[in-house]
Amino acid sequence: MKKNCQVLMLLTNTNNYSKGDIIKLREDKLVIADYNMQYANNSSANLYFTSNEVIKEGDWYIYDNRVFQSEGQDYNGTFNLVLHRGGWTKASLCTKVIATTDKSLNLPIIPQSYVEEYVKSNGEIKEVPIAYCNDGSIAIINILKKKQTLEEAAHELTHKYFRQKYGRDIHINRSQDKYYDSWNAYYSGIIAGAKWQQSNP
Repeated sequence: MKKNCQVLMLLTNTNNYSKGDIIKLREDKLVIADYNMQYANNSSANLYFTSNEVIKEGDWYIYDNRVFQSEGQDYNGTFNLVLHRGGWTKASLCTKVIATTDKSLNLPIIPQSYVEEYVKSNGEIKEVPIAYCNDGSIAIINILKKKQTLEEAAHELTHKYFRQKYGRDIHINRSQDKYYDSWNAYYSGIIAGAKWQQSNP
């Protein structure tokens, strides 16, 4: 399934960084940390892909530029509601988080290649088309480069994803690698999502 998601960056209010983190400098310029260090008066940040999907109990969502975990959901006859800190809040004021760079949320991780593109644009990217893969992960489907076929682009992105997740390449053969089925599902999801996007511009 393909859909467009909003891209939101929130500061962590800490000046502790790890390699690959986004750092917002005082002059509002974004950079990527290349080693562990501290910058006085600057802050690290996380990216979030958000959507208007129904927020269920246990889902992560953003309300008033802060991240919370839903305690439940309800409908009062007029509005969908989210149980927020012991009280009910209109779901229309919240956006569900479906992927992030914040590993503590245990959600699909936004690929580092996308983080680099976001930083290169200095935060100007506000929306991204994604596809849900068969294994529940997500894939960014606007991936084609010049002189590159869809299959080549999908192959490259899938390899990058599995290198990031498992720290190594995956053998594209069921008998050689236990992650073959996951690799194939991710690859197939990218192909399907991109073809859907091409036929539904």
